[in-house]
Amino acid sequence: MTFAIQKLNAQTGLSSASRRQPWKVISFVASVAVLSTQVAHAQDSGWYAGAKAGVTKARQTDGGINSAFAGQGMTADTSLDQRDNIYSLNLGYQFHKNFALEGGYVDLGKYNFHSNISAPTADTASGDYRVKGWTASAVGILPLNNGFSAYGKLGAVFADTKFNAASDIGATAIGGTSKSSTRPLYGLGVSYDFTKQVVGKAEWTRYDGLGNGSTGKSDIDTYTVGVAYKF
Repeated sequence: MTFAIQKLNAQTGLSSASRRQPWKVISFVASVAVLSTQVAHAQDSGWYAGAKAGVTKARQTDGGINSAFAGQGMTADTSLDQRDNIYSLNLGYQFHKNFALEGGYVDLGKYNFHSNISAPTADTASGDYRVKGWTASAVGILPLNNGFSAYGKLGAVFADTKFNAASDIGATAIGGTSKSSTRPLYGLGVSYDFTKQVVGKAEWTRYDGLGNGSTGKSDIDTYTVGVAYKF
């Protein structure tokens, strides 16, 4: 027993005087507890940077591309390619294991279309609808077992939406338009910690009501995989 006490003293650095003064023992234990808490907090917080890539699906709303033609006095029936590729870059700060803020740049793709114009004169037109912008989001994180986490995000995209079109035969004069707007985004995802620094992610995100009547309006869903690095 005496040997065990001596070994404990050697490991903790507590002298026999400390044993006679319990407040020193309490102070030592409290210091270790505070230090451990700080280390754990440091592991759960800090900066990270990431990149994602994947596919998109555009869903036209409020008349879609046809409304852009209507804004120029034309009646059109449009077929829009709904799918393209996406990539994004982001930088974030995780405050603790359950919450982070992040911002970044996203290219939501270019969607080609073909339109049959019936008024004011018969014509056909081709063009594209393109969206890109800057994002800001709050991220709620739920740690799971074995390095997995689930998360949800809610934020906004500061989007630049462009409508480009030209007559195929020159019967009508069509002008390109653009619209800058701030629209909501929300999403769900899962992540996996490959190491303490490297995290893999799979995510679905919805960008609501991009563009307006002059450019065409769409919701865009994105399905991405990516990686983040914790500094």
